[in-house]
Amino acid sequence: GETTECRSFPVIIDGRERLRFTDTPGFQNPRRLLAELETMAGNSQEKFALLRKFTKTSAELNDDHELMAPIERGAGIIYVVDGSRPVRAVDRSEMEILRQIGKPRMAILNCKQKDNRFIEEWKEEFRKHFNTSRIFNAHKATYAERIQLLETLKAIDQDWSQVLSEIIEAIKKDWESRTRIAASLICS
Repeated sequence: GETTECRSFPVIIDGRERLRFTDTPGFQNPRRLLAELETMAGNSQEKFALLRKFTKTSAELNDDHELMAPIERGAGIIYVVDGSRPVRAVDRSEMEILRQIGKPRMAILNCKQKDNRFIEEWKEEFRKHFNTSRIFNAHKATYAERIQLLETLKAIDQDWSQVLSEIIEAIKKDWESRTRIAASLICS
């Protein structure tokens, strides 16, 4: 509910944008969208185009329309959920929409709280709907865990492997440089 418009975060290496992450609004009407999607005929690409057109017809569906804009431009999906709560029917609707759209997708279970009792339930649902999933806490993640998340992202679409490898290598070089600078400052 925090994001109402898409916000892009480009990954720039050597002055050139290599990848762009986009934070989108969440689904506002997933049950309605899923019901509509299930009435549509065609392959996943055709159904997605019809669903996108459907969301454009109503002000009530504006956030859902905004959510789909990056996907329409070819983006993959990183679905982030709060692991401290149980899976709800509305979550299942969202995941099924994303599965039916047929785009490369990864789920991230963001465990900000110490409450881990719902993790297995989420993992079971993720296995039904996503190419891969990870447990990840962005606030506490180590450097190695962040690199591993990017490595996992490479697995959801083979076409992304090269650019993600380049990004990972650039991040590692930057990290090594910062470590050397910090060590030098500490020694001096």
